[in-house]
Amino acid sequence: MVRAGYKRTEVGDIPEDWNVVPLLSLARIAMGQVDPKVDPYRSMTLVAPDHIESATGRLLSTATAAEQRAISGKYLFSKGDVIYSKIRPYLRKAILAPFDGLCSADMYPLKPAQGVAAGLLLAILLSNHFTNYAVSVSVRSGMPKINRAELADYSTAVPPSAAEQTGIADALHAADDLIESLEHLLAKKRAIKQGAMQSLLTGANRLPGFTEPWRTIPFGELARPRRDRVDPSHSETSSFCIELEHIQPTTGRLLGASATHSGASLKSVFRPGDVLFGKLRAYLRKYWLADRHGLCSTEIWVLAPVAEAVTSQFLFQLVTTNDFVEAASTAYGTHMPRSDWRVVAGLQISVPSPPEQAAIAEVLADLDADLVATTAKLDKARALKQGMMQELLTGRIRLV
Repeated sequence: MVRAGYKRTEVGDIPEDWNVVPLLSLARIAMGQVDPKVDPYRSMTLVAPDHIESATGRLLSTATAAEQRAISGKYLFSKGDVIYSKIRPYLRKAILAPFDGLCSADMYPLKPAQGVAAGLLLAILLSNHFTNYAVSVSVRSGMPKINRAELADYSTAVPPSAAEQTGIADALHAADDLIESLEHLLAKKRAIKQGAMQSLLTGANRLPGFTEPWRTIPFGELARPRRDRVDPSHSETSSFCIELEHIQPTTGRLLGASATHSGASLKSVFRPGDVLFGKLRAYLRKYWLADRHGLCSTEIWVLAPVAEAVTSQFLFQLVTTNDFVEAASTAYGTHMPRSDWRVVAGLQISVPSPPEQAAIAEVLADLDADLVATTAKLDKARALKQGMMQELLTGRIRLV
C-alpha cells in the first residue's frame, strides 16, 4: 500500500510532487579535451581519481598538470561542477569542484543543469542506489568502468523545488562537517596516545613515585607463544573462536567471533590475560587482550606473559608499539608473509618493575578507552549520514 502523499514509481515510492528523471537531464557531461602540456592548461590544477577520498566527496590533494607531468588529453571543469570517477565505481569517488581546473579522462565533469543543486547531484552519485547500479553495469574485462550510455540509462527521483534540493544538499553537508570534525578529533587523540606511549614505554618520562631503574631484556623473556592446538569439534571453548578478520586493525577491538564446527582445522587455545597478535601481515596491527577463554586461528600468536617479568596490560601496550610491529613485520614466506618469532623474541625491550608497569598500562588504557568512545561516535555519525542520504534522496523525510 502506498503511503498517503506518495506515488509508486520504477525507483520506488516517492512524494507525489517529485519527478523521476534521467540522471543526464540533471547535468551535462563536458565534451572535448585540452592539451595539459600547453598554457594555460599546464598551470591549472589537475584532479585524478587518486586525489579523491572514497565515499566522502573530499579532495585529498592538489597539484598542477605540469607538476604531475601530464601529457594526455584532459577535461576542463568549472567551480561548482561535480567531478565523478568513472573507473572502479565501487570506490564512490566524486567531488563538488571548489575551483576551475582539469580532470583526468577517467572522470566525468558534470555541469549541473539550470535549477539543479550541485550538492544534490553529488549526493545522488555517492548514494548506495546509484553505486549499486554503476557497479552492476561496469562489470567487464579489464578495468571496471561506467560509460556515458550507462549513465544516461540511470534514472533518479528529484524534488522540483530548488529550495528542497538545496535543503537536502545542506543537510548532508552538515553531516559531512560533523564527520570531518570527529575524524580530526580522533586523529588528535591518536597522536596524543602515540606520544604518551613513546614517552612512558621508553622511560623518557616517569610517572610520579617511581624511581627504580629499568632493565633491558629480550622480548622472548617477557612473553612466550602458546603451543596448545586443539580440534575445535572436541573443545569446550569452541563456541568462541576468533579469526584474523574478527580483529579491527590498530584499535585492539573485536568485531565479532564465530562458533567453530566439526571438521574445522586445529585452533590455538587462549586464556584470560593472553595477548593475541596477528602474525600474518603484521603491519595491519591486529591485536587483542583476551578477557576470556577461547580458540583462535593459528595465524594469530597467543602470547602468554611471563608472570614475574611483565603484566598482561603492559604486554598488550608493548605489542602496539612501532618497534614491536616493525620487528613482527620482518617476515618469512613470499605468498603470505608471516612474522618470524626468532626476530621478535630477540627484540630488546626496556621494562620497569611490575607496579610501574601497572601504572603505565592504566594511563594508556584510559587513553585507549577515550579512543574507542570517539571511534564509536565517528562510526555512528557515518551510519547516520548513510541513513539520512537514503531517507532524503527518496523523499521519505522532507525538509521543506
